[in-house]
Amino acid sequence: WRPAQGAGVLAVAATFMAGHGIGHLVDIAEGCAAAPGGTVTDWLGVIFPGVVTAALCGWSLRFRQT
Repeated sequence: WRPAQGAGVLAVAATFMAGHGIGHLVDIAEGCAAAPGGTVTDWLGVIFPGVVTAALCGWSLRFRQT
């Protein structure tokens, strides 16, 4: 209910999730993934949640007062 107070926690989560998603994207680009172009698990289970977490973090940072 108070997005400005959750910004710090979301920033930590978004940093981890972005790094994890980038690792999966690198694996996909190098052809190390189980299937060409990555698996559904890569896209829906790792990369998409990372993007959503980063978007929520950006959204919550708009409400912070300096």
